[in-house]
Amino acid sequence: MKINTITFCNTTNVGAALQEYALQKYLQLKGHEVKVVNYIPDIMKRRNSGWSAILSSIGTRQLLKGLMLLPVNIYKKVKYIQFSKKFIVLTEICKVAGDIEKIEQPDLYIVGSDQVWNDELTGWEAGYFLRFNTIARKAAYAASAGKDELSTAFMEKLKTNIWDFSEISVREEGLQKAFAAIGISCVKQVLDPVFLLPREHYESILIKPKVKNYILLYEAEVNENCILVARSLAVSRNLKIVQINRINNRYKVDRVYPCVSPTEFLGLVKYADYIVTNSFHAVAISLIMEKQFWVIKLEKLFSRLESILKIAGIENRIVSDSKPDFTDIINYTTINENLMSKKKESMEFLDRLTE
Repeated sequence: MKINTITFCNTTNVGAALQEYALQKYLQLKGHEVKVVNYIPDIMKRRNSGWSAILSSIGTRQLLKGLMLLPVNIYKKVKYIQFSKKFIVLTEICKVAGDIEKIEQPDLYIVGSDQVWNDELTGWEAGYFLRFNTIARKAAYAASAGKDELSTAFMEKLKTNIWDFSEISVREEGLQKAFAAIGISCVKQVLDPVFLLPREHYESILIKPKVKNYILLYEAEVNENCILVARSLAVSRNLKIVQINRINNRYKVDRVYPCVSPTEFLGLVKYADYIVTNSFHAVAISLIMEKQFWVIKLEKLFSRLESILKIAGIENRIVSDSKPDFTDIINYTTINENLMSKKKESMEFLDRLTE
């Protein structure tokens, strides 16, 4: 079957890149011909531009910071372009939904995963709702709205944008329940695409870091508890703190990686002794790699993390203070059983969709 997927591409977000890769790779391994639509609407082009931080700066201090980050952003962009060229099969560039009509049409379009239905990110861009002329079937896999609270007005608008989908699956339980609340009860909750591939696959493409004996600190959102937990753990275990951050101007750590590719990110997670994070995909890869980790609670947009931790059965890894019980070791026997059950459901959804 010929399949085109639509998600966030041309990005320098590690989670976006890994889920983009994982869905395509899983479907390819099933024998399908799969391309990612190289869909880059203006709103996402501006968001992913290395100039965006500069152009949005207000005041001299912010402007200087933006200029400092520009070389870092460009270097990171180069790494992601290299990753995409090596691992992703793309269509021609499509700047508007109408352009998608002009490329070779598949048998099936799949939108997802990631926050493709977050209107604050995408501005209801038609391509993310497959609003273009095609005779191909339409479906969603692990789509996310990226919000903790979903209003009835939002859900009704979403409903009108995806009325012709043959199948819908979402990443978060909250979005599934929101669909049910407006009368759509056939929506499935599935795992993020990164869970579709086994650990061994990621181990085969990762880049092993040179650093050893470390705690990996990775923040999707700045939270002081992250560094406090990492420092407490570092002292108790006599380990270094390694941070992934574009520019470290807040915390004193042993080493900063300002620009990592997706394959370097996989390596840093794989070889870390512990991970301290508030990132969904850092948690996801940690679970796949069977790592010891702690999740720092976010004030908002935390439902996606709560959802995957609930599926795994380890909500107790969420900490809201700086000194969790470091003797509490994750036992992956039960966790793997929980994840495998959901993984089976997710694979069955895709297998039915692509019959």
